[in-house]
Amino acid sequence: MPELVLVNSVETGSDMSLAENKYRVQIYADGVIAWMPGFKFRTTCLVDLTKFPFDRQTCFINLTSWMYPIQYVELNVRSEKVIVGQMQANGEWDLVKASADRFLVNNRFGIMSIIYFTIELKRKSRFYVMHLVLPAVTMSIMSVFVFILPVESGEKISLGISLFIAYSVLILLVADNMPTNANAMPVLCTYPASHYCLQLY
Repeated sequence: MPELVLVNSVETGSDMSLAENKYRVQIYADGVIAWMPGFKFRTTCLVDLTKFPFDRQTCFINLTSWMYPIQYVELNVRSEKVIVGQMQANGEWDLVKASADRFLVNNRFGIMSIIYFTIELKRKSRFYVMHLVLPAVTMSIMSVFVFILPVESGEKISLGISLFIAYSVLILLVADNMPTNANAMPVLCTYPASHYCLQLY
């Protein structure tokens, strides 16, 4: 069986070694051989969190044969459409689109065929809207009253301090829900931070 490699694996130097796993091969009378191995992939995905929690992410899975050029092992796709009927639902992401394509790459071993899977995911935002977006909007509206309330009322300073503390808690909540390897700062993070600075004045 051909050894396949996950090109963009999160583990350095890790090949899938499908040949070492014992998956049954189906051989049909017309000479067709069907081999359907299973494997758990661990790969990296660059995320853009600018529109968090209404963001969409596109991830890639790249498979190729290990040290075998195209004249020995040729990888092809039957269809660009990926069958996702048996996919288990995820609590945080919805699968928008999945496709497969084939590319040829020339390296020191010769011309290699690479299967290129593209997966587009959309974040389920309801939880974040209820716990992050709505509090941020509510506090923004309340911060207007700091400037409207007369000084004589005695509540101007206490409201300002309360909002200052509330923004501090909100920034901590947003930071806890942000991955540390994000390429861009989310608007949901910069927005409370800017209001936090305004409360100082």
